[in-house]
Amino acid sequence: AFCQMPNHFHLLISTDLPIETITKQATNLTISYAKSYNKLFKRKGGLFQRACKIKYIVKETSISKVIMYIHRNPIHHGFESDYNKWMYSSYNDLCTFNTEYVAIEKTLSYFGDISTFKKMHQEYKKNLPGLIYELE
Repeated sequence: AFCQMPNHFHLLISTDLPIETITKQATNLTISYAKSYNKLFKRKGGLFQRACKIKYIVKETSISKVIMYIHRNPIHHGFESDYNKWMYSSYNDLCTFNTEYVAIEKTLSYFGDISTFKKMHQEYKKNLPGLIYELE
């Protein structure tokens, strides 16, 4: 799952790589993106609110909650009032079975099927603050 917003992004990945490798790759990704963006728009400085922050999800039962948190984050930050309309997230890719950036089958397996995925997103109320910290 992913969601990009004007001042930060969320990316949920599944990997067996060591923590050090993930941390290094995530840092390289944000630095590379900032450099490319700054070069393209002839600007300088940081793009994101804070440095790269990584949360490790140990309990598989928490993954569906994290996916919904990611997709609904633009509402939480006031960028959009409807997560269905936010075009910079994996929500619509999952709903249309677009496999270009998302592992559809694996992601939907945490929900059962696409109808449950949609229903759970609709029922997931604005209980966002602190959710990620509860999942650690």
